[in-house]
Amino acid sequence: MSVVFSGSFSGSFVSTGLDTFIPLPSGADFMRVQNETVSYVGGAGTGAEFFWRKGMADGRGTIYTKLNADNSLTVGQIAANSGFYFINTTVNTPGPLLALTNIDNGVPPAGPKVTVAAGLTAGLIDGSSIVRIFNTAGGLQLGGIDFTVGPVDNTSFILKYMRQIAAAAGPGTWRVIPYNPYFYPSTRIITKIIANPLDTTQAIITLSVTHDYTVGQKVRLKIPRVTALAFGMIELNDVEATIVAIDVADADGLTNTICC
Repeated sequence: MSVVFSGSFSGSFVSTGLDTFIPLPSGADFMRVQNETVSYVGGAGTGAEFFWRKGMADGRGTIYTKLNADNSLTVGQIAANSGFYFINTTVNTPGPLLALTNIDNGVPPAGPKVTVAAGLTAGLIDGSSIVRIFNTAGGLQLGGIDFTVGPVDNTSFILKYMRQIAAAAGPGTWRVIPYNPYFYPSTRIITKIIANPLDTTQAIITLSVTHDYTVGQKVRLKIPRVTALAFGMIELNDVEATIVAIDVADADGLTNTICC
């Protein structure tokens, strides 16, 4: 037996200036978002309401912008890649293997940048999509690891939370991973660890995929010794630690972190 849901939902959230994921139980045909702070105060040039409906292009939507203190609005299209994305979380089959030509040694947040053939990045979403890297000619430390995608253009995307790699990676392959693990909390790969400059008894740990850990949870760290150079901080191997803070900026300004 199948059941079709028809209804509406409402709620609120506090914006941090970053993308916000809103889970819905059975998809959506349209969505309207009101910025209450902007709506209730005077001022001009700021978005007060936003609208999306099924059929609109990914990353687009409609924006209603305040003109001046009398609360009049003007209507326009949200800039490309700055609007709404519909993400179907029921898909659990990885995408096909695709070729990459290079991964540079750019410094976050501008790199590392993965270069691919034109058009292969269609559907990737900055901050939401996950990719897995395989069989690169260099930068072998990236092999088999999932990464949240950063800024995307027609021929490249950024590995959002990866540190600068020592050498550029040559040809290889990648695929889209269209789901997060169903089990919570998830196992995550560490891309870097530094001492917290505000409290050197703590470590700031950056993770390759956007995490959903919370303060107070316990994590067990796995950092095996491979060589004298890889991996660092092996003294934390098999340590069980309590998360005391999240999203503290690391040395590259990235905030997909936990502090233990």
